[in-house]
Amino acid sequence: MLYTVMPVEQVMSSPEWQTQDVSYSEARIKGKTVLVGYRQGSSPWVERVISTDPFDYLDERWQPGTVVAAHGLF
Repeated sequence: MLYTVMPVEQVMSSPEWQTQDVSYSEARIKGKTVLVGYRQGSSPWVERVISTDPFDYLDERWQPGTVVAAHGLF
């Protein structure tokens, strides 16, 4: 249940950046499997980590939203 004074159309609408075409692919980077997001005109980013090692989720290099190229992961 969501109580707000804003119109439901405004609350439930998607931001512009979410409506752009985004594609995803699994990549193996430095021995770790991650889901990488791609959008035309922007750098790829880490969408999520695919691992059974709990320490991979604590590593800052694999945090969701991290730009892959900026940290030299590719």
